Amino acid sequence: MEHVAIITPTFNRAKLLEDCVRSAAAQTHPGVRVYVCDDHSTDGTDALMAELATEFPELRYLKNRYAKGPQGPRITALEEGDEEFVAFLDSDNRYHPTAIERCIDVFRRDPAIDVVCFGQKCLHHEPDGEAELDWIEDLVPELEGDILRPLLRTEVAVDMGNCVLRRGALDRAGGLDEGLPAYNDFELHIRLATFARYHSLPDILMDYLVHGDQITGNSLLRGRGLLRIVRRHRALFEKADALEIILLRLLGHANHAPGPGGYGLAFRTFGLAPAACFRALSTKVLRD
Repeated sequence: MEHVAIITPTFNRAKLLEDCVRSAAAQTHPGVRVYVCDDHSTDGTDALMAELATEFPELRYLKNRYAKGPQGPRITALEEGDEEFVAFLDSDNRYHPTAIERCIDVFRRDPAIDVVCFGQKCLHHEPDGEAELDWIEDLVPELEGDILRPLLRTEVAVDMGNCVLRRGALDRAGGLDEGLPAYNDFELHIRLATFARYHSLPDILMDYLVHGDQITGNSLLRGRGLLRIVRRHRALFEKADALEIILLRLLGHANHAPGPGGYGLAFRTFGLAPAACFRALSTKVLRD
């Protein structure tokens, strides 16, 4: 039987965490172990997890002694287990019951596949409200085999949560980068896509909750993370004719970041632009 680690990092999200954990524990695939790693929460998360542990013996609760950021809890959990497959489920998201089983079926059919992705339903959620609000959109990845070029050109809908990975592929890619402040999913898939084979399932197998308490709402933090990624993988972006595309995204973050931080980010972005795309970037900024 294939063993799968579902890893959930969390920080002060006790109100959302229970539904997340229950969705992971309810997977129809029998070889699942759920790891929840708490990045030093202060909202009663530990009491909630103690209660859930009595109900779900496959649940492992870990707590960092100090906050390590978005990747730190995932790394802590990875070091605890040795399961052949790994899935990352953020504490504000939820799997549908057959998500893991459907992915494992693909790995069984084709041992050459390294990453299996699936669709996710995006829902607007009010953390302090009693109900989720309207459906926003369904994101279904369309990728197969070598996905590096469309990934670099931001043409595919794959992130940290809507996929299952072979641990061997994750190790070969160099694991997770604890120092990256944002865009962790994008950077990881860039490294994976240089060698890994991908497969997509066309079905919606996860709910992604959109709310105010997310890194995606911090333009400066996201811009700084993306800037580091562009510097690290610049040669890959250039080879894929994607440098101008990603620099425009960086300028978008700079435009929405407040004050000196945004100006500094824009200045560093223009510093990365070769002469061939400098005019295009300047025109875009002036037009917007």
